[in-house]
Amino acid sequence: MRILVFEQWHGGHYFNYLECLVPRLAQIADEVIVAITETAYRSPLFADQLGPLETLVNVRFDASVSLPRPAPPIVHRLTLGSHLIEAIRRHEPDHVFLPSADEQSLPLPLMLWKLAGRRVPVEGVFHYKSFVANGTALERVMSAAERTLLKTGAFTRVHFVNFLQYEEASRRGLNVVRFARVAGDPVPQLPVGCRRAARDAIGIDGGGRLLAMIGALDRRKAVLPTVEAFRAAPLAPQDRLLLAGKLDPAYLAAIERDHHDLVRAGRLIILNRFLSTSELRLCFAAADVNCSVYNDFYGLSSLMLKSLAANVPVIVGRAGWASAIVKRFEVGHCVSPSDTQAYAELLPRALDQSATYTRTSAVDRLMRFHSVENFVEGLLENFLRHTGSAPAHSVLDWQWVMEGVDPERRRLR
Repeated sequence: MRILVFEQWHGGHYFNYLECLVPRLAQIADEVIVAITETAYRSPLFADQLGPLETLVNVRFDASVSLPRPAPPIVHRLTLGSHLIEAIRRHEPDHVFLPSADEQSLPLPLMLWKLAGRRVPVEGVFHYKSFVANGTALERVMSAAERTLLKTGAFTRVHFVNFLQYEEASRRGLNVVRFARVAGDPVPQLPVGCRRAARDAIGIDGGGRLLAMIGALDRRKAVLPTVEAFRAAPLAPQDRLLLAGKLDPAYLAAIERDHHDLVRAGRLIILNRFLSTSELRLCFAAADVNCSVYNDFYGLSSLMLKSLAANVPVIVGRAGWASAIVKRFEVGHCVSPSDTQAYAELLPRALDQSATYTRTSAVDRLMRFHSVENFVEGLLENFLRHTGSAPAHSVLDWQWVMEGVDPERRRLR
């Protein structure tokens, strides 16, 4: 049994998924081929995170996937599809896993003819609005086309990372539901660290309460609205805000221009660098509240899940996956980042309430669903069933998670 894992992108959750999935595949397959780009293979992050996988005797990396060049959207997607078809033809696998399948929803079904009649089961993990988007006329047309192309049988299994996509497809009775499931995102379940020890480890004084924004602080994150709300909030002098992660240069310039006094006073702490896995864990352990607030992003946040795994409540925006998680599981607060006054008024209240925050049984279910083991066994469940192999353990599904939530909260968004 030869399995192909095809990943066009690198870093972040792309490498996280490979790190989780490939070792388990190596236990059940004769050969596992991981097709990535040379840029990904030569990156320092590959050596650090995925390099150990090369020691597995039946795992082989194919670094010949072409890096896509800038092109109009339809040409871009067709190019990505051709890269996948080329990898399938090159390796002739018995089964294919696409940890990032969003860009393949159109090109793969359209290019099946290039496989000359040799069909192979393909399972795709979808992160964004594939098959269910209906916000604009273009989205509705694209989603309808994607659903129509499902009739080609190009995908034998669809794994939705975002449960809202699956729920929307179910509500509308879409055909994709017949072979779809909620995959979630793999989150290591680690012992909760000591807050004071974590602060010492990252060089922060242990006193006072700490708000934090953690991870890549790019244009998607509401960094400046959070800093402005912190400035305006009625907080104690020893309460601080930590910005931990690589800051967008424009954000950094604005902070140096408008908020340097907070930095100088030690109330705004900036760790402007790429954070290692261990540093991320320390930053979450150090915080009282995690401000996981985005400007315009509605998908799953793996960093927010890591915050909940560390028993740190969150502040999020008012829409999308994060809002639904907060409302259903009562793990924090929602706010509009553009409303500085409301955001500022929320910060002290969120800090006060964090002192008594405890993980409920519903959150325990959420975290068990998102464990690395459950994520991997869920992706492999269909494959194992058809090959007659035994799963490592029973897979916990999204319905099981929702059964732990009060009925009146199960549809909140």
